[in-house]
Amino acid sequence: CFGGLIFISTLFLCLSEPFRIEQLLFEVISAATTCGLSLGVTSDLTVFGKVVIIATMFVGRISPLLLWVAVIRTRNGYIG
Repeated sequence: CFGGLIFISTLFLCLSEPFRIEQLLFEVISAATTCGLSLGVTSDLTVFGKVVIIATMFVGRISPLLLWVAVIRTRNGYIG
């Protein structure tokens, strides 16, 4: 799940931004894990790049919660 998120987000940023892949990958991993680290690239991204980072942060924050809810529901015998 996280590998795909990081791959797709990095791909979108590589196609739309003029920065090195290492910088973009660092920003994407930081966004996906919501750790708050940055190389200072985020403020210089285009609007599309910022939307990609925002979406990555959102999915990175929500995914563990959804997984936890799914596990709890299946443990209680409710799948639906």
